[in-house]
Amino acid sequence: MPNDLYDEKLEEIRYVPNAEVERPAFEKRVDGRDLVRKTVGTEKLATTIGTADIASNAVTNIKMADDAIKQAELDTEIVTLAFGSGDTSKTATVTASSIVIGFYASTVTGNPASGAAFLQLSVSGTTLTGTLSAAPGGATAVTYTVILLKI
Repeated sequence: MPNDLYDEKLEEIRYVPNAEVERPAFEKRVDGRDLVRKTVGTEKLATTIGTADIASNAVTNIKMADDAIKQAELDTEIVTLAFGSGDTSKTATVTASSIVIGFYASTVTGNPASGAAFLQLSVSGTTLTGTLSAAPGGATAVTYTVILLKI
């Protein structure tokens, strides 16, 4: 029984093994679709990101790749220990596991005793302890500034 939908004759499909199909040079296959454009037009791109678009302090170490700035990064912290005339020990809170890398007497008031006092520094947990071998004495006060390397 003839059917109008199937009355068309189909051409025979000719298969040629190992035949190369010529495609235009601009055409590429991506995800099963042919692409004609080699570049992305400006209409497809967002506007340029400027420094005003990034909030202050928004880029943190966690968001950066290791060695993103191509040099070792040293994080330091600075604390002060203020010794009064009769004080031989003072403490300050620091980052855990910090290492003392330097210190200096940042202020001295009055006349220090004639004998030199030595400062011993140690870090335990988050506490920096400074111990003087002798108190400044009299009406003297000494403030030490301590520089620590954060680990």
